[in-house]
Amino acid sequence: MLCSTEPQYCKTPLDIAFDADGVTITTGPEQHYRTAYSVDAGGFRSLLADKFDLRDFGLHTHSRSSFTHMINVPDFHEVSTSQKAANLPFSVAEGTLHHVFEGGWLWVIPFNNHAAFTNPLCSVGLMLDPRMHPPQNDLSAEEEFFAFIERFPSVAAQFRNARSVREWVRTGRIQYSSKQIVGDRWALLGHAAGFIDPLYSKGLYITLTSVSILAHHLLQANHNGDYSRERFLPLEKTTLAYIHSNDRLVANSYTSWGTYQLWTAYSVLWLLGAYTELVKLFSIRIQSMEHGKINQQQLFDQLQQIKLAGGFADYDRVAHTIDTIIEAVDLTNAHQVATAVEQIQVFFTQLTGCHYLSRLC
Repeated sequence: MLCSTEPQYCKTPLDIAFDADGVTITTGPEQHYRTAYSVDAGGFRSLLADKFDLRDFGLHTHSRSSFTHMINVPDFHEVSTSQKAANLPFSVAEGTLHHVFEGGWLWVIPFNNHAAFTNPLCSVGLMLDPRMHPPQNDLSAEEEFFAFIERFPSVAAQFRNARSVREWVRTGRIQYSSKQIVGDRWALLGHAAGFIDPLYSKGLYITLTSVSILAHHLLQANHNGDYSRERFLPLEKTTLAYIHSNDRLVANSYTSWGTYQLWTAYSVLWLLGAYTELVKLFSIRIQSMEHGKINQQQLFDQLQQIKLAGGFADYDRVAHTIDTIIEAVDLTNAHQVATAVEQIQVFFTQLTGCHYLSRLC
């Protein structure tokens, strides 16, 4: 917030009011704070989202979550396929391990995977499509987790001696967005604006980009006093574009996990998007250089025009074509699945200079 008061922590706003000259935040009886602009980063329980009835649940992805911290979770290679047999240059324990299966996925994030570790914990979480895997409310979150992984012997083996060291958290469907991201003298930031799924960790990317765009416009608004919705619309456009492109990517990933062949084909699109996204961000930075320094206005003008994943118009065309194929397939129809895989492989083959992509499928 742009205000002259010292930061006050552990203060929960009870109300927030807007007028032509600023914002009044009330945290208790006779406790009022004035500011020029309010940024709500309060997550799903955003005060402004509730105040203005902004929540939008019309998203493609459907997933629920159970998660905790554990100890005694071994490297997956110790209980299943060895690193050598998997032909990997490093152990899967050196990063985030994703177990994917029809209707969901499971993350394993060890904090003790290097020689100088001081934290023995491992973050573990199970994501399930509730339409395919309804909650088992007669079981605790922990009981449901262990009952579920028994259908995958190698996964169950990894958790045979594991135990949680904090309470399990179990949620309902976690997807939400917002009908509006900015207004006169306010903005939603990060998970206050929306959230899709931990898959691909795009929430962090969206938040960091949104912070950069918001800070850029706040600094300008602080000079000329223009805190109108119109000035901050680029933040809304970029945030919603990121949320909805991530939604389609995640939803179609869940769909493709229905068969190994379909996921093998669709994962190429994910990898292509991740790499071209990086290329786009670096190219924007290079194009904004003038005499060894970054032209901030030029940088943000370009940053506000891109979407999550890819960043290039050609990639958007490729992604739309392949996503449309995935969304039309009936996973119970083997012929349709085979046809979809072939269509994706042919499409990649036809891309100029990208014949190697079809071999990845």
